[in-house]
Amino acid sequence: MEKTIKEIFKDYNSNSFSLNSGKIKSINLFKKTNKLELILIAKDFIQIEDIYQFEKYLKNRFNIFEVNIKVEYTSPITVDIQEEWDAILCYMAHKHPLTKAFLRNSTIQIENNQIEVDMVMKGKAVLEAKGFDKALEKIIEDIYGEHYQIHFRENISEDAIRLYHEHAMQLEREAIEQAQRMAEEAITTRERRKRTSTKRQNRSN
Repeated sequence: MEKTIKEIFKDYNSNSFSLNSGKIKSINLFKKTNKLELILIAKDFIQIEDIYQFEKYLKNRFNIFEVNIKVEYTSPITVDIQEEWDAILCYMAHKHPLTKAFLRNSTIQIENNQIEVDMVMKGKAVLEAKGFDKALEKIIEDIYGEHYQIHFRENISEDAIRLYHEHAMQLEREAIEQAQRMAEEAITTRERRKRTSTKRQNRSN
């Protein structure tokens, strides 16, 4: 008979009844990669944040490098991916920190089984090259049981481009000013050393 999370991990404290009452269907530990995969059977919807906290507990408790949880619901759940998007991005950033900056403030358009991710900064090529579109698809399928195809697109406004260039110019000005200060300090230091050296020579003479 399958046991619940609370029965197996008595030292894990969670306020999520849905998670605590979930039953473990299977656990696979891949020793070579130190990765743990767990399939959880649940009756009620489990928040993605609660999934992340449980994964973090397992990583720390058993010194596991990576933990991935898949949830299988005993009956269909109703979930709005649009409303869950910020939570999904947060979960994604925990697993793949590189995505945090690229996907910040992104929005989505959903049509049938397609999700168009509108990015407010450049980075589409990087995300696709790293396979983060597939990683997002897997997260949504594992946590919500929904299959979507993810497509990134750069939807950068003129204001965003202007702010980017202004920020780049500001950084360039600051770099030039810093270089000038360092050069002036170096000249001052050389002159000070030269004066000190001259004084010592005069004393010795």
